[in-house]
Amino acid sequence: MNDCKRIKKTSAFFSMFLVLFGPLGIDLYIASFIEMSNFFHHDMALSLSVYLFSLGLFQIFWGWLSDRVGRRPVALIGLFIYGLSSFLLFYCEQFESFIFLRGVQGIGAAAIALTAFVTIRDCFEGQEAARYFSLLNASLNIVPSLAPILGSLILSYYSWRENFALLCIFGCFGFIIVLFKMPESLQQKSQSRLPPLLPLLKYKSYIVYGFTCSSALSLILSHVALSPDILINQSGITPVQFSLLFGSNAVIIIIANLLNHRLMENISSHTMLHIGLVLMMVSGVVMSLCFTSTSVVSYIIPIYMLSIGFAFMMGPANALALSEIKKDLGSATAILGAVQMAIPAMISGALSLIQEDIKFYYGLSITLLMLCSFVFIRLLSTSTVSVEKIKDSTI
Repeated sequence: MNDCKRIKKTSAFFSMFLVLFGPLGIDLYIASFIEMSNFFHHDMALSLSVYLFSLGLFQIFWGWLSDRVGRRPVALIGLFIYGLSSFLLFYCEQFESFIFLRGVQGIGAAAIALTAFVTIRDCFEGQEAARYFSLLNASLNIVPSLAPILGSLILSYYSWRENFALLCIFGCFGFIIVLFKMPESLQQKSQSRLPPLLPLLKYKSYIVYGFTCSSALSLILSHVALSPDILINQSGITPVQFSLLFGSNAVIIIIANLLNHRLMENISSHTMLHIGLVLMMVSGVVMSLCFTSTSVVSYIIPIYMLSIGFAFMMGPANALALSEIKKDLGSATAILGAVQMAIPAMISGALSLIQEDIKFYYGLSITLLMLCSFVFIRLLSTSTVSVEKIKDSTI
């Protein structure tokens, strides 16, 4: 029993470590965008989009493969691709080659991210899984709070290339410790020839809680897309002040996830999920009511509320989405992850097209999406109770 607990704790540690790679490939080089645009004579936003596209889409393949060969081999392949592509990006001279290699780097990041999330579900179930997903989300938000600062420091002394040199070193380090120290968490290998998308659709909890996760994540990512215009252009703060406020929100999410991990020792996942949903709905109402104000407080307070609610509900929602899945867990986690990239991209993209009264429509979107999630969860709960009553009456 002690060996089993030790393996689970070690696997959880590796999940917290592996989840850092995906956002690090985004946030570390953001401070170098202007210098890179001048070097390549192109807008570097495409490099971010290609990376995110690969990160989302290729999780489906890696999830299927991890069910067949194991989590550890997939993590090693992903780390190798991530490290090698970072090395080649360091020497890149052509914009087209750079974009291609960013896509390859995203493919490696997809394998690493998939391994991080599915390992938690391999090792833990129910309430314990929800608690560890909260820790995973806390680790995930360490990078957005620190990586832009590190990237700025690198740019102050070196050039944009050194960001990718650091990613290469980080990838090599990860490969070595996973190779020698990471245990295999997959207990039974799958024989599925294709990702089992249709069989997964029979699980109502997978659909409902998956929708809840995707909606919540889309609202957080919308903050990333909309906040520069709202805070810098409308509220008039400086880029330095914006960076501090942006980083403070990431810190809020980390603290809230750690608090959630502790609270769920005594409070159920469903209760924390509902608390998170209510907080997010209230934040949307407050933001909509304050849409005419240009003060920083009228935006940042609702965003802090949104982030705390997000932290409270995301861990439980992820765990509940996967609670009924007993086989092909890698594919189930991967499809959930891919959807969580696709839906936020569409919603945040649609919101970014709005030119006027953006705070009103953002707040309205928060309120409506979380209200829909709340209703769907209540309907799922009601149908589950009804099924249980029918089963009890037939025994």
